[in-house]
Amino acid sequence: MVALLAPLLAWASGAVAPGSEWLPGRLLVNFDESVGEVQSQLRERGLLSLDQVDVDELLNRYEVFALTRIVPDGVLDRMPAEPDARRLVVVEFPATYDVLAVRDAFLALPAVADAEPDYLMRQLDTTPNDQSWNQQWDKRLMNCPVAWDFSQGSREILAVAVDGGFFWSHDDAYDNLWVNPGEDVDGDQVPYSFPDYPGDIDDLNGIDDDGNGFVDDLIGWDFIDNIGNAAPGEDADVPDNDSYSIGNHGSHVLGLIGARGGNGIGVAGVCWNMRIMASRAGYVPSNGEGVVVTSAAIATINWAVAHGVDIINMSYGGPSFSNQVNNTIQAAWASGALLCGASGNDGSTNPQYPADYVNVISVGSVDTDDGLSSFTNRGPWVECYAPGGGVYSLNLNDGYTNLQGTSMASPNAAGIFALVWSVFPDLNNGQLRDLVLQNCADIQAANPGVDPTWLGWGRVDAELALAALLPNLSVNAATISNDNDADGRLEANETGQLALSVSNATDWFEASGVNVTVTSNDPNLTLSNTNYTITSLPGGQTQQLANANATIACGANVPWAYTTTLTVEFWIPGDVRLVRNVTLRIGRAPTLVVDDDNGATFAGFYGAALANGGYNFDDFSTALDGGVSTQLLNHYDNVIWACGNEQTGTLTQSDRDVLQSYLSGGGNLMLVGQGIDEDTDVRNSEFYTDYLHSQSGAAGGSTQLTGVVGDPISENANLILLGGGCGSNGNVSPSVLTATNGGVIVYTYNSNGLGGAVRYSNDTYRVVYFGFALEAACGSVGSTHHREVVRRVMNWFGAVSDADDSPNELPVSFNVSRAYPNPFNPEASVDLELRRESHVRVTLHDVLGRQVETIVDRPVSAGTHTLTISGANLPSGSYWLNVSVDNLSQTQRIVLLK
Repeated sequence: MVALLAPLLAWASGAVAPGSEWLPGRLLVNFDESVGEVQSQLRERGLLSLDQVDVDELLNRYEVFALTRIVPDGVLDRMPAEPDARRLVVVEFPATYDVLAVRDAFLALPAVADAEPDYLMRQLDTTPNDQSWNQQWDKRLMNCPVAWDFSQGSREILAVAVDGGFFWSHDDAYDNLWVNPGEDVDGDQVPYSFPDYPGDIDDLNGIDDDGNGFVDDLIGWDFIDNIGNAAPGEDADVPDNDSYSIGNHGSHVLGLIGARGGNGIGVAGVCWNMRIMASRAGYVPSNGEGVVVTSAAIATINWAVAHGVDIINMSYGGPSFSNQVNNTIQAAWASGALLCGASGNDGSTNPQYPADYVNVISVGSVDTDDGLSSFTNRGPWVECYAPGGGVYSLNLNDGYTNLQGTSMASPNAAGIFALVWSVFPDLNNGQLRDLVLQNCADIQAANPGVDPTWLGWGRVDAELALAALLPNLSVNAATISNDNDADGRLEANETGQLALSVSNATDWFEASGVNVTVTSNDPNLTLSNTNYTITSLPGGQTQQLANANATIACGANVPWAYTTTLTVEFWIPGDVRLVRNVTLRIGRAPTLVVDDDNGATFAGFYGAALANGGYNFDDFSTALDGGVSTQLLNHYDNVIWACGNEQTGTLTQSDRDVLQSYLSGGGNLMLVGQGIDEDTDVRNSEFYTDYLHSQSGAAGGSTQLTGVVGDPISENANLILLGGGCGSNGNVSPSVLTATNGGVIVYTYNSNGLGGAVRYSNDTYRVVYFGFALEAACGSVGSTHHREVVRRVMNWFGAVSDADDSPNELPVSFNVSRAYPNPFNPEASVDLELRRESHVRVTLHDVLGRQVETIVDRPVSAGTHTLTISGANLPSGSYWLNVSVDNLSQTQRIVLLK
């Protein structure tokens, strides 16, 4: 143990800053070591005495009725660096005596090392003036989501808010509550049995099990002792193990640091997988303005340090320097803790304490645009800034609310320090401080006219802190080569080499010596030697990772094409693990959707229509994947080629050549595009007349069409091209078509009776060409939906959906029932109906979309099946249940309540 015999910085004890406030009838006195052992005493047990004549005379003169040790020996004995506090007491006397006069009398004694008022420090929050702020914008501004890819925190990191209490039974705190191992008699880490009493009934025995001077401090302690003038309903009398307060300040603050994330409720703290200590060093007085009591703050900090706290937040302040607080803070820093303090809400450059003590990181507030909040103190003494201008966090009674102030900025910064520490656990507090501060976001541009020396290092940023030492690797694609048929697609009974395209984000640290491992839980796939090494990859660059021995093999049971997910683990030196997912298409579908609409979204409607009809399909984008080849199309029986509104640049000569070859080889084509007929190169081509069997009608169509009697595609069908949840492009340029060379008109425009679509079939191929925006037909006013048209076209092609040959004996459609019961504990179930044997993948995801459990991932026979979801190993919260059947999926929300 290291003893700090004197604070690193001390003020003359007689100095009291203007505006200081303190409790009446109380004084903090630190006796000289010559006094010997000092313990708590009460006058009701007789006259108080320290066996020092001059001291005892003052005790009698000022009618002192209590001497109370602030920090018990049981706490000091545990501290790595001990403050000078073994003789530090609260001296209580009648409020009729002037506190400063009593202080001066004690300071005049040789036996007194220091004496000062028990200062009241204001909690530094204000009521927000705009309740419509985006919830948790603060986390996005600090780029927490990027850092959360590396870590959401660590159970080894412990934080405390020296504040006005904590609503410890909040649903968003339970999973992160610290449990004192010395008081956890049964060792089950359960924080409490009932939400109205702070403890597990198996552990509350009325004994100070860990010998720290506090009985049953299983999850925390209330250090407020014998303070009057409290607001109605506020506890301000006897210290105990219940940190509840009628104020919400402390709950809001600690929630910003470490509210549990990923549990489907409320909010996520910056470092949302850590441990938080319930404590109370403040109260709400009769005027309703929360305050922190200096003696209680000293006790809280020392108690937390004795139990290994890593992060200490202090969202309160005042103008007075306290030697005893400073002594405590320096001991906490020397013990390895990192401390953050709010800069104050005066909108001035005046320093505030504790923020301005040495080894406390002073934090000011910024708004959503990184501009300084109007209320924030600023100046050369402020070291950094964080979001505080109206942020969302915990409230009393399991609620949530917005508060604003540097009280909110400080815990946001503290959370960043905790989060970064979880990634780099070997850093000491000084190294961590320097890493985060030296990599803050520059906010000078957002604050023109503000003296740059007042902006500190800038605004804390989790991404920038990590980028200084780590690469940020992502997987662009997984590719197959040397597969059996050399088409780059893994199909049934094939084996190929697996390669990855990976990138390192711009401005991130160079990747060097990074080991990469690829795994899969897909039962159809077998991966061997899928290990790679990134020797060097600077930020902003991309690299191909190949390994001649890295193979991926596909089993025989792949009746339909589907997308699988591979897990890619990057092991970065320093034992940092970064996990990414990359998708890989397995098998070939009978149908291909070609997106040739120049980056628009119209082609997506045809994929959705196929999925709705139970048709397995692949997709290809000319904008993303390049030109279409004959080799590609020859893998498919049917092609749906969507051109959207494009009048040029689509159906190039190369495209037409490929399609002619495809059709001549026996393929089926559905072509859709209202701009195709506007392209003179296309409409004057041999492909147009001899393969589409169409000619331009040299006229314009309308937004309403009627099917042709007896036609297999359009009979009894009426189309209205008015969008409404589908394509909104129905009236852009519908083309009139004339059938030629054996072609047949399929739809006619109601406005003029002329053709809008043409079909043709022979013994080799079938083709249907829509000269209007079929995707804009949404089934309004009793008309036909484009999905029905696609289904009829597929039937005409002879395509088979995923339906079984005996539909009367099996469910008529793919269906997933609602989970029951919901909410559930510990199990729920869903019924899954399949029309044919299919590959079923059922996964559970948290509210941020991260997969937390795989329930089923294998082929499942046709029929009705019951799937069980177990919440035994999951925390309470909301989850997304995703059921994927080949190329179809359904998602529903389920709630686990334990």
